[in-house]
Amino acid sequence: MITLKEADFTPLDEFALCWRFTDPRRNPLPLDALRHIRPLTSSRADQVALATRAQCSEEQRFGVTFRSDDRPDVVQARLRGLPPLPSDEILVSWNPEAAVACTWDVFVRYWDDFCYPSSDDVTVWPLHERWSLCYRHYEIFQFSSSLQAV
Repeated sequence: MITLKEADFTPLDEFALCWRFTDPRRNPLPLDALRHIRPLTSSRADQVALATRAQCSEEQRFGVTFRSDDRPDVVQARLRGLPPLPSDEILVSWNPEAAVACTWDVFVRYWDDFCYPSSDDVTVWPLHERWSLCYRHYEIFQFSSSLQAV
């Protein structure tokens, strides 16, 4: 189980990838969603990134794999079909300097703001660490779980 303290977070406007969620030229996320995106400090993001390496290893076995180059609503429906609950607190890690905590619901609703093709390899997993979702820059999602229903 991963535990986070208030000292593990930094303000959204100081987050290097803040523009993905707030840039007025890019259809910014509503304030309700932004309140749920909590960037980790760079030192905590680095610790999180170390833990993600094994979760998204190419050698890992994944129970579900699907493409992300369909219409965003189709991909969103596939994500909603996975076992996580909308209220699950999750971590989203891009690299050793960039990670956020948010809810599964916010990630699913705005997944294409979190996952950019050609540039991002993203690891998503809950604080209880019973599943992981890997986004590959070549537009693939891969899900693995220790939960029964996949």
